[in-house]
Amino acid sequence: MSSYEDYDDVPRQVTASDVVPNNQRTLRACVTCGLIKSIDQFITNGCENCTNINMREDRKRVEECTSTAFEGMIALTAPEKSWVAKWQGVERKCKGMYAIAVYGDLPDQD
Repeated sequence: MSSYEDYDDVPRQVTASDVVPNNQRTLRACVTCGLIKSIDQFITNGCENCTNINMREDRKRVEECTSTAFEGMIALTAPEKSWVAKWQGVERKCKGMYAIAVYGDLPDQD
């Protein structure tokens, strides 16, 4: 089990502009939690759910820890109340767009 699996499950206050994708051509999904955002949003804000991965302001890290290979999208506005969020395992994550399935692996830790 990698330490990446121990990411913080505490919901954070985020704005819609932080997590709603703003450019469909550059969408990527976090390989840990499935949050979908544009590459620029990941570079600017990192992943609000997986802060220990430290993607903020690090394009190479964003490219390593996110994937363009994902299936489906779920829009969650109230994850704590959504049966879909519970089914996907993201009921304690921030509001936003989530992939149903993400293909890719996190890089090995040094």
